[in-house]
Amino acid sequence: MNDEKRIAILNRFKNRDTCSSNIDLFVRSNFELLISTVLSTRSRNNMVNTVTQNLYRLADDSRKMLNLGYKRIKKYIKKIGLSNTKSRNILKICRILIQKHNGEVPDSREKLESLPGVGRKVSNVVLNVGFGIPTIAVDTHVFRVCNRIGFANFSDPFKLEKWLLQFIPEKFKKRFHYIFFLHGKVICTYNRPLCSCCFIVDLCEFRYKNI
Repeated sequence: MNDEKRIAILNRFKNRDTCSSNIDLFVRSNFELLISTVLSTRSRNNMVNTVTQNLYRLADDSRKMLNLGYKRIKKYIKKIGLSNTKSRNILKICRILIQKHNGEVPDSREKLESLPGVGRKVSNVVLNVGFGIPTIAVDTHVFRVCNRIGFANFSDPFKLEKWLLQFIPEKFKKRFHYIFFLHGKVICTYNRPLCSCCFIVDLCEFRYKNI
């Protein structure tokens, strides 16, 4: 795919982008954003929203969450994959936030990725959504859409992220992850992409379009 077509795709997305959010997790603070994003690893966002609705009523900051303890946290998130590990990581995260960051979520990639259960994807989401930094998180949806439509061709998510950061114009960076994530979740789905409903089908270079 040439650069002219890539820019045309970005403009199509921009013209149809009417959502005010940069994420489909229901959060009200950077702390909730961090915890929900950690929980979303290998789990569906709608399930994360379901369990955190009750969890955040009791604990919407690091001190309250730490006071809940492992068993109560696990009780609330038991429907989430890897709930044992995630419950332990949430407690460790809260201790570190209290001890080193006055209970607040740091705006540094290095500090974020030093937290248990926080990798590059999670830190990118927190930096982008929470702090407005133009990072690009490459999750499974973004990775699939980029490679499937021919926007980019990389077998490694980190290499794709580096290329996207170099190529994507600044005006598109803050929204890139969300719009490609949403497209992969709703239209360009894993098993059967809905090509007949797709507004970039004429620009897409996928060989096996369902039209």
